[in-house]
Amino acid sequence: MTNQNVIQIERGFPVAPAVLWSLWTEDQHLSAWFGPHVSLEPSAGGAFREVWTNDGRQTVTSGTIVTFDPPTTLAWTWADDDWSGATLLTLSIVAERNGARLTLIHSGWHDLAENASGSLRDAHASGWTMHLTNLERYCLTLLGK
Repeated sequence: MTNQNVIQIERGFPVAPAVLWSLWTEDQHLSAWFGPHVSLEPSAGGAFREVWTNDGRQTVTSGTIVTFDPPTTLAWTWADDDWSGATLLTLSIVAERNGARLTLIHSGWHDLAENASGSLRDAHASGWTMHLTNLERYCLTLLGK
């Protein structure tokens, strides 16, 4: 679901919840599927940082972990270095029959002047879909498939 303020994506993964949690919270895994330019300090108050380039311009996305409840809930603020404010990314992980289900909610888009047209939110919805596809492929690689 995506509306003017929220991106919400649910997806199943073929690994246990504790494994899925580690794929988000351990840098060696996070860098394998998200990219080598990302880091996360896995604790309440820890930092998230992503350095990326778009159209020749380097951008730093950063945030602070506000919820750290292994292995079920992880949330952090999310903002590019040129934004007027921050959004909130929340990940919820639950067990399901064949592994784990992840619910990703990225909210707070209506508070950003940069998102007046909705294009920033839409770009992030596409980006999250791509990253979660990469995560699924990484899970399959870990399973030897």
